[in-house]
Amino acid sequence: MIDDLSLASQITAIDPAHFTWDVPDHWQQGRGACGGSVVAAMARAAIASEPEAERVLRAVSCEILAPVLAGPAWLRVETLRRGQGISAIDVRLTQDEEGTARLRARATLTLARARNHDRDLQISPPPAATAFGAVPRAPVGPPIAPTFTQHLDFRPLGPPPFSGASVPQVDGWIAAPRASSWGPPELLALVDAYWPSLMVLESAPRPLVTLTFTAQLLAVPERGPLYHRGRALAAQDGYLAELRELFTADGRLVVVNTQVIAIVK
Repeated sequence: MIDDLSLASQITAIDPAHFTWDVPDHWQQGRGACGGSVVAAMARAAIASEPEAERVLRAVSCEILAPVLAGPAWLRVETLRRGQGISAIDVRLTQDEEGTARLRARATLTLARARNHDRDLQISPPPAATAFGAVPRAPVGPPIAPTFTQHLDFRPLGPPPFSGASVPQVDGWIAAPRASSWGPPELLALVDAYWPSLMVLESAPRPLVTLTFTAQLLAVPERGPLYHRGRALAAQDGYLAELRELFTADGRLVVVNTQVIAIVK
């Protein structure tokens, strides 16, 4: 069983525009692979297809159209535009279904060079959090939590899922102690790791499905635990809009993630 966050989204190049991904078992969230590992694998394909190392991943917009099942998957990369400093790349992930390649997920990713630094800002207030080492590790894992959670280190602060809390917000530390590499794919996987904020309002489990995933990567920090803050923005007609953020231990915001989540029933 793969216990490494990085290896869980590892891809293999066929040529510069085509890759395979052996979607691992034991990394599911329901029937399909957890959304974070799907986005991470697609990010790896975009990064591998870009010839200029100075262009780093800055933004992702992804739709997960169907569960990505354990087993072979194929990723096709198309460069939509390559300007002087920015590359826009499309990635499509398919799996065979009864002999036909079916689209399971697609993403548009932006890779860009660094620009001037005369407008560095930190507007989002950093969390006033208890230090990572002072928060006990929570026993998060199956059968109560999704299968993939057993591979990560969750140290939540605040109400747990299904506690009937009054505020739809989730705070806590997250770490991947066995990740063999560190970069944008790992950050994308970690920002998706915690449960949706709606869960703390509920008194019992209910099915939720991420439909869209967008993220802005502001920096790749040094390897270490990150502070997760997730909160519901609004819910209507059975759909939840959620904002998630990852901060470093010294309070720097490094990832902003928004998701549209379907409240299945």
